[in-house]
Amino acid sequence: PGVAIERDPATDLQRKEQSLVLGIENLKAGHTASAYRQLYSAEDYTNYETMKMWIYGGPEIGSKGLEFFFRMGPDTVNNYYEYRTKLAPGWAESNEMTIDFAQLTQLKNAMLSNEGSGTRDTTAGKYGVHGDPSLTRVMWFVVGVEAPDSAAESFTGQVWINELRVTQPRDDSDWAGRISVNTSWADFIDFSASYERMGADFHNLLQKRGSGATSTSKQMRGSIALQKFLPLSWGLSLPVSASWSNTLQLPRLKPGSDIVLPEELKDEQRTERTSKTFNVRESMNMKTENWFINATLNRISGSYSASSENSRSPATPQSSLDKWNLKGTYDLSMRSKPKISIFKWTESFPLLKGLSSSDFYLLPTALTFNGNVNSVRRKSLSISGNRTNTYTRDLTLSSDLAYSPFNSMNYGFNLTSLRDIREQSGFNIRKLDFGT
Repeated sequence: PGVAIERDPATDLQRKEQSLVLGIENLKAGHTASAYRQLYSAEDYTNYETMKMWIYGGPEIGSKGLEFFFRMGPDTVNNYYEYRTKLAPGWAESNEMTIDFAQLTQLKNAMLSNEGSGTRDTTAGKYGVHGDPSLTRVMWFVVGVEAPDSAAESFTGQVWINELRVTQPRDDSDWAGRISVNTSWADFIDFSASYERMGADFHNLLQKRGSGATSTSKQMRGSIALQKFLPLSWGLSLPVSASWSNTLQLPRLKPGSDIVLPEELKDEQRTERTSKTFNVRESMNMKTENWFINATLNRISGSYSASSENSRSPATPQSSLDKWNLKGTYDLSMRSKPKISIFKWTESFPLLKGLSSSDFYLLPTALTFNGNVNSVRRKSLSISGNRTNTYTRDLTLSSDLAYSPFNSMNYGFNLTSLRDIREQSGFNIRKLDFGT
């Protein structure tokens, strides 16, 4: 029923319309008769909405209460979906198999939600779920007939099946786009913002399907040169920058599964990340003869940065990361490089004359002292209820010295110490205890 007879384009003759016949003899009460087919490679049907098949019951079926069943999945013993219906004689409309994949996978989702009951076997109406099947890896098909336990006599007859097919492919149109804004006011303020979206069913010409998740991304960045508010003669550099971003993915299927998510459950299965950053740097290079400023402010530079990130995913419903860093540098390098020509006397000796231009430098080329405080705190909560909370805060002190007594001779020295300055480590600045 409902089949358009096809014609051979070469001969214009009607092609044969054939069915698979299940010939059954002496099927006793409570027994089943079945046929199976194994595929060479797993098939994925998540890009379709339904599966259909026509079923014909022979006239001898009458009102014997025979049930037709259809199974598919990775195997036919422990993990499979099942469809069952009472058989009627002929091409009865009630015989036509129509499997709604969304309803089928929702039954599986309900079963997994009640997994505490200790069973992975459930039925509802014509549908059944056994074990952990998936429409993403179908390897087996099984069709068969089962006689009821109450059957008074054995059954002998035929059942035809025809046109097993998946229908209603997900060919929904979708869109992707990006918009961005960038603005700059001289060398004072810079600001940028962007928004990007890619629909779950959007794909390019070389792809068969979309990503399966609607993705959005929003970003804002800004920077300001605060030194523009201060006198130019100070020689101060004080840039400040900040950013904010958010990414969101709403899946069509439950991650790692074939379960079609209704709209009200997509938010629970979302993957989202929101991050914020802040940065400020300071340095000074005032042109002055003041010895105090030249020995302090002109030699000190510093920076501070902070960031926070909050995220969630189906596996980790809560996750946060907070970091900050404070860095200071004191540069004691000599602005001038006093030197003496200790080989000047070699000018009178032709063989040693090349040494006469070599100078000996009395002071180090560079001498800097650095301090760096770094703090990191991580928190997370997994779907299984496991909580993690880690916190580190350390102080790194270092000094670097570079010395080149001659232009062709270079030495470098470094001294570094790392201290744990969390409160539980004994850090107490009032007592000048800088941790361990």
